[in-house]
Amino acid sequence: MAATRTKGAVLAFVVAAAFSGPQWSASDAEAVVSRPSAPSGRTVASTTGFAQGHTILWVSDDQLARDLDGMVRAGAGWLRLDFDWPSIQSGGRDRWNWGPTDRVVAAAAARGLSILAVPAYTPDWARPAGTNGHHPPTDPADYARFVAAAAERYAPRGVHHWEIWNEPNLDDFWQPAPDPVAYTELLVAASAAIHGVDRTATVMNGGLAPASDIFGDALAPRTFLMMMYAAGAGPAIDAVAMHPYSFPYAPMLRADWNAFSTLPETHALMARFGDGRKPIWATESGFGTGSDEHSVNETVQALRIRQLVDAWYEFDFTGNLFLYTYRDLSATSSMAFERMGLVRADGSSKPAFRVFQQAVEQPAFEREVQRGLCGPAAHLAPAGNDHCVETRRVARFVRSRVLAALGS
Repeated sequence: MAATRTKGAVLAFVVAAAFSGPQWSASDAEAVVSRPSAPSGRTVASTTGFAQGHTILWVSDDQLARDLDGMVRAGAGWLRLDFDWPSIQSGGRDRWNWGPTDRVVAAAAARGLSILAVPAYTPDWARPAGTNGHHPPTDPADYARFVAAAAERYAPRGVHHWEIWNEPNLDDFWQPAPDPVAYTELLVAASAAIHGVDRTATVMNGGLAPASDIFGDALAPRTFLMMMYAAGAGPAIDAVAMHPYSFPYAPMLRADWNAFSTLPETHALMARFGDGRKPIWATESGFGTGSDEHSVNETVQALRIRQLVDAWYEFDFTGNLFLYTYRDLSATSSMAFERMGLVRADGSSKPAFRVFQQAVEQPAFEREVQRGLCGPAAHLAPAGNDHCVETRRVARFVRSRVLAALGS
């Protein structure tokens, strides 16, 4: 009877997803099938987390506790947290208000969550008149002074990872237009300031968003990264941060615009500049359940999250993976970006919550077999590698038997 219920649940998942719109493809059917448990007990909790944005700084104590407790229940080990320069130094160059940041850092530490700090954006006194906070500071030294003070305050509290700014390859976050040279100047100054306080710190660039090269509006991630390297960013970074969104499509869909499936090309670019040993961190990724053209329904979100986690840990050059967000930012918005949580705005769980738990607790058996016999990123191994050919044959056999059982 239990086997019948399991079979019915899987079939219901497949049927529901099949009617979800153009995001579903035949190859996704195999990804839905539950694989046998891996024997190694390997987990990925220590390198997964959530990016909730600046909003978590301003929620009530009760809401903060519910959000952080939920992240822990989901299996995450990290929180990506905005260190909001405009509010910390709203009163001027020599005035500091660390209270909201102290509160969240302490609450996260109490639950065993590590922090990835994102110092951003710019207070009004540090930028040109008539601009908003997404304009970079007039003097990078002001930003460097801020991050040095933050590192000095929070390194003793366990904060050693820093992401400098957010999506500087978009004009939404670097105004009036993306400027890799100016950004690199800010990055180099910030990295020196942080490492001057905390020699063990890990500093990375602001996560680069998927984009095409559109003069004045955006630069593609690899274009921006190449220009950063040309401007001297290499020695300033210990990792490269990306935002490898692929919504609404599957992460490994091969397309030049897909920032996830082209991660090997990004890593190859890093290697060309001598940074092949540094990891790529995904400091934002995920899938939204709104109703716009970028959205998926909740069933497909669950599928995509599993695909995302499994694919991420197949690569041998990746570091941490952060989902944006834990909780929806809105209960009613049609926009994918405001409905990307694993739980809804009221805290109730979407199907993706349990799927993420399972992915973190137990990575896919097929990936474990490939890693054991072929090494990391086995799906990229040369066709002539006999061990990997055999691994793929075994994996296909296991898949076919499970699919046959479902159809019996």
